[in-house]
Amino acid sequence: MTNELFQAASEPKVNATSHFDQLTRELCKDTSVWFVTFSSQTSARGNPAQTNYAYANSFMERVCEKRVADGLHGLAIQWGWIGSVGTVVKRLEQGDFSTQYISQYLPQSLDSCFDCMEQALVCGHPVVGVFVKNTLQTSHVNKDNDTVKQSILDQVVKILALKDPDSLTDSITLQDVGIDSIMTSEVKQLLEKSVNVSLSNKEVKTLTFQKLREMDASR
Repeated sequence: MTNELFQAASEPKVNATSHFDQLTRELCKDTSVWFVTFSSQTSARGNPAQTNYAYANSFMERVCEKRVADGLHGLAIQWGWIGSVGTVVKRLEQGDFSTQYISQYLPQSLDSCFDCMEQALVCGHPVVGVFVKNTLQTSHVNKDNDTVKQSILDQVVKILALKDPDSLTDSITLQDVGIDSIMTSEVKQLLEKSVNVSLSNKEVKTLTFQKLREMDASR
């Protein structure tokens, strides 16, 4: 990465945060003024080829920490994967599943983001993380302490939030029951992890429930 590319990605957040910090200190003497910046989980956990983006977010967090230390309000929210907007969703729509966000987090709805932001505003910490952790498990331990694999079919039903799985005939495809790009990414992860099968977006959407049952039988 060149210096020019690094600066092009980091300067907007760095400069804007610096200017707003200075202006609010000079013009807004009231300590009740809210100072909120939107950071990212890349600042806390990193992401390949995004050092400049992580640096810019980390800079905003340090400014907020300094403001709180000075008796002013400052809050940086480390957002995870937002379900309906942002770079991750654009990548999914283009068929790019390379970012580690896809495996680490689940999409968070905008309503949930607003609810969490309201809590973050009054939590008293200068930096908070808001995200939905991906806890999808492909197995569980039963009462006899034996590891039992969860069926692929059951997990797909859960991902798609299908209310009547018994009505799903063999010929029905995932596209028939309304799979979207976010769900497609989750099913793709599941198949790669469970049966080491890598499919394209189109192939995932055209999977039939018969094929899912066959995958379960082959495990």
